[in-house]
Amino acid sequence: MKYRKTFSISGTVFTLILVYFIYLVARDKGWKALSFLTGAYLFIVLGFFALAVLIILLLIIIPLFILRKQPSVFKKFRAGNRKKKPKTDDEVIDVDFKVKE
Repeated sequence: MKYRKTFSISGTVFTLILVYFIYLVARDKGWKALSFLTGAYLFIVLGFFALAVLIILLLIIIPLFILRKQPSVFKKFRAGNRKKKPKTDDEVIDVDFKVKE
C-alpha cells in the first residue's frame, strides 16, 4: 500500500490563509466571481471547523452536566469513601511461633 502525503491541519490552515488573502484581493479589485468562490470556500471550511469544535465541546460539556446533577451515583466507587471498622479483640489473632535454627 502506497503512503499518501497529506496536508493535515497545518496545510489546511495555510490554505485558509492563502484563500483569505485571495478573497481580499478579489474583493478589492472588484472580481465578483472569484470573490464569491473564495468567500464560499471560506464559509464552508470554517463552518466545518466550527462544527467539529462544537461537537467536541458538547461531548465534554454534556457529561459534566450529567455528573453535576447526579454526583451521588459515583460516590460509592471512590477509594477514600470506605469506612474503616475499628478492630476488636474478636478480629485480632494472637500467634506465637518458634523459629528452628
